[in-house]
Amino acid sequence: MSSQRLYLIGLPRFERDDKPIELNSAKAVALLAYLCVARAPQARDHLLALLWAESAPDPARKNLRNTLWMIRKSLSDDVLQSSDDHLTIPPQVWVDIHEFERLADLSPTIENLQSAIALYRGAFLEGLVVAEAPEFELWLTAERERLAQLHLHLLGALVGAHRAEGDWRQVIGTARRALAHDDLQEPMHRALMEAHARLGERAEALRQYDALQATLARELGVEPLSETQALRAAIIGGAFDQPSSAPAAVAPRMPKRPPILVLLRDFVLLRDFKVIHS
Repeated sequence: MSSQRLYLIGLPRFERDDKPIELNSAKAVALLAYLCVARAPQARDHLLALLWAESAPDPARKNLRNTLWMIRKSLSDDVLQSSDDHLTIPPQVWVDIHEFERLADLSPTIENLQSAIALYRGAFLEGLVVAEAPEFELWLTAERERLAQLHLHLLGALVGAHRAEGDWRQVIGTARRALAHDDLQEPMHRALMEAHARLGERAEALRQYDALQATLARELGVEPLSETQALRAAIIGGAFDQPSSAPAAVAPRMPKRPPILVLLRDFVLLRDFKVIHS
């Protein structure tokens, strides 16, 4: 039996027996990704409606058969299981999303957090465009956002773990990585301000506040939160001038992992909005 590895976070890529495999069909990649995320067996009729909704029934079934043949030919028959007109990805197939979520559910040690974060190579199915599949595009948008938020949550947890150990350089590196994905995360700006201040880099800490203030004014037309302003005042007042082994009570508040029911609710609302306004 051959081994398959499916990398879907970032640019999609596939391996069979540790060798890269080309899969050039967008619908084939989309089908594999949907089955991987769903985990449970999916009815063929549902997959037809998801990916070939704008095709007549007979051509749609033919397209699905051809897509399944292409997947099995490229990655082997073992990559898909078929039963009672349902399709699923068998558990022996390694999928980066599954490993990413498994690690995210473990105890938030630095090692576990770093291992999970390393799997996030970019947006889910980065660059993939699937024609004439509006339901799939809505699902893809929601799934990209879900995984991106989980990635940011893990980065926030890692900042907190480094902060608890007083490893301020690691706090800076991790917080900057989080801001590279979303520069409106005010807790990450506060983490940078505190880390620079504790390292004796007061000017850099204050520059970080100025950068946040400019970003918020430009993007949202608001001022930094009162706790961020209080942190700035504390830095100016010299509260961090003396080295401290214990973190002060200004830790960034990290968002909780988004509940799946909330994500599903948002997906349904987005789908209904498109139907009403189409």
